[in-house]
Amino acid sequence: MSAETGFLDNVRNYGFTRSLRAKILKGLRRFADFELCVLLMNSGKPYEFDLPSEIPVEAITCSESFHATRHEQMPEIDYQWAFDRGDQCIVNKHDGVIVGYEFSTNLPTRVNDGIEIYFPEWCGYGYASFTALDYRGQRLAKHRWPESRRQKTLRHGSPPREVFYINLANLAGLKSDAADGVPSLRLGYGLWINISGRYWCWNSRAAKRNGIGFRTENN
Repeated sequence: MSAETGFLDNVRNYGFTRSLRAKILKGLRRFADFELCVLLMNSGKPYEFDLPSEIPVEAITCSESFHATRHEQMPEIDYQWAFDRGDQCIVNKHDGVIVGYEFSTNLPTRVNDGIEIYFPEWCGYGYASFTALDYRGQRLAKHRWPESRRQKTLRHGSPPREVFYINLANLAGLKSDAADGVPSLRLGYGLWINISGRYWCWNSRAAKRNGIGFRTENN
């Protein structure tokens, strides 16, 4: 499939403006390492969808158990730091093996080796959501949501409003958020860029007003 054919397919699926923007951003990635993202918050409305699944969901607090029972298709990332600071971990398990997981926290969190995302303390932030390749297409990420919400309610008395971000070049991610049936609230835009090994950040006025954005880790 040619690049032009791929672009036309994107236009049909995601619209001209979003597709052109994504194409420009991906082209610019050849010259600099950066992400331009929309910063979002869930609406707070209850999710309404059926979640039939034979794969159970549970919260896990033991780092050793988490790292020892991950599916072989999971990335070998050490999340000891997340367990050490008490972040919430929700997993999908099949025959005792973790086939999907996600973390959430109320603390500023690393995006990469030089950047972190910050947000109001009364918000939650979900990160590191992953499903093993053999289990994708089963909506396991959605299966984790009700248990994640229940655990947050137990911990905080009520579930915190969740913030997250989506790269504007991620057309599927933008469409998926809109297709969930509960529109998210746009808080602004954030950009981080690595120039000659040094990170720089920019956050829109709306993002600053809402107390959310990217910053270098030494801030």
